[in-house]
Amino acid sequence: MTPRSSCCESKMLACLVLASLCVGWVSATVVCPNGHVCSVMNTCCLAKEGYGCCIYPSAVCCSDLLHCCPAGYYCNAESQLCVRDSLPWYRLPWLKNTPAKEPETTPFQLSLPRSDGSTSQESSSDVSVVLCDNGHVCPDGTTCCRNPYGTWSCCHAAKYTLDLCCLSEVGCCQLGFHCDRELKACVRDSAPPVPRATVEQAPGDGSLALEGVIRCDGHFYCPAGNSCCKAPTGDWGCCPYPLGQCCLDGKHCCEFDWTCDSNSTNCVKGDTSIPSATRREIQRL
Repeated sequence: MTPRSSCCESKMLACLVLASLCVGWVSATVVCPNGHVCSVMNTCCLAKEGYGCCIYPSAVCCSDLLHCCPAGYYCNAESQLCVRDSLPWYRLPWLKNTPAKEPETTPFQLSLPRSDGSTSQESSSDVSVVLCDNGHVCPDGTTCCRNPYGTWSCCHAAKYTLDLCCLSEVGCCQLGFHCDRELKACVRDSAPPVPRATVEQAPGDGSLALEGVIRCDGHFYCPAGNSCCKAPTGDWGCCPYPLGQCCLDGKHCCEFDWTCDSNSTNCVKGDTSIPSATRREIQRL
């Protein structure tokens, strides 16, 4: 075998490796009808402009083109909750979709072997953690859970699945199960209940010195036990309730499981109506 043919074969082998890596990257995304992509196990939902990504697999997309619910649930626009016919007492807050992204044209930085057989350094990033949106991290294969007090924990119900965080208690369940408040267990239709998985405190990733705060974006945050609310003008404010429901005027909010009225001045639940809370001033990082 001549040196020239050996060099050509090395380049062909590198091309095959690069192609296989690119195919692997494409298979790890969900491609929406407009060509934009969502992360693996996400669902493409039609949005007002293009498509959005729902973090639930096989999700139910809500008619407002902004939110979604897990499979098996339906969107209740009046209460802004996800409801399941077989479990009417168990309701989840519907989830806001994130915009689908344009596909990466160069997902990997690889180079062909040079004539001396050496290769350049391949850039890599740490993918061994799950980033929670207030600056804390959980181990890879776990799920970030935020309790009603606004602090983050890591769910270890099952590795490499999207776990379900229990809202009223400290715990979580594997995807496909539901948190039962009375049994304090995870239930699934007629299957026997299983114990809930425990959660552990999520460590900080060093990007935020203040512990327990609720991070709205890279510049603003709210105190623990609050919720971030974004006004139509784009500026942030703090709702004094954990898991609060932000009203459309951007100035008021309601507690979880309450709905803002059309004027955003009152919170409604069934036949009961109470004044809505006024959002507080945001704090800068």
